[in-house]
Amino acid sequence: MNKESIIHFVGFITQLERKFFASQWIAYASIISPGRARNTDVLQESNVNARYKYISQHEFSEEGFSFSFMKDRSSENFPDQKARVVMLGGYMLTETAQEHHNKKTDTRMLVFLDRDMHDTESCCSIFPPSSLTIYEPFYENCLYGLILEFTGTSEEIKVFSEILQHRKELIEFSIYRTCNIASVVA
Repeated sequence: MNKESIIHFVGFITQLERKFFASQWIAYASIISPGRARNTDVLQESNVNARYKYISQHEFSEEGFSFSFMKDRSSENFPDQKARVVMLGGYMLTETAQEHHNKKTDTRMLVFLDRDMHDTESCCSIFPPSSLTIYEPFYENCLYGLILEFTGTSEEIKVFSEILQHRKELIEFSIYRTCNIASVVA
């Protein structure tokens, strides 16, 4: 991902297992971003208390991203109603992790900061800058004020989870691993 891109985050509230989710997601992704996304990642939660069981990140150039992508609604459902789709919004990269991580073995922690949280610096300072990617809203109607993505080993994620547990009233966070879902965007 590069800093000129807009990353659109989509959350999925569902009980579907990966096998059933994958087929529905592929059909859904072909509708919401037919050929416009440069890159798409799908993450599957690995902690049971996550709001979103899956999150997809769609990378667009600034020209390829438009409000029509959001279809004038903040949430939708998959066709068979087994997954609620929540459009988190389009975000731009402001800081990119400098370390290269192995998507197959590393775990990602997504930290969703509320728009009303004023002390974002102290939250960002918890994580090593070399492993932290920061996304700021591209549009005013984004669901969160900031999204932090920390990538690391399971042990590192466990340590940071324990730190963030004490700040739960201000922060929502979830732990994810990359899914093995074939991308439908070239």
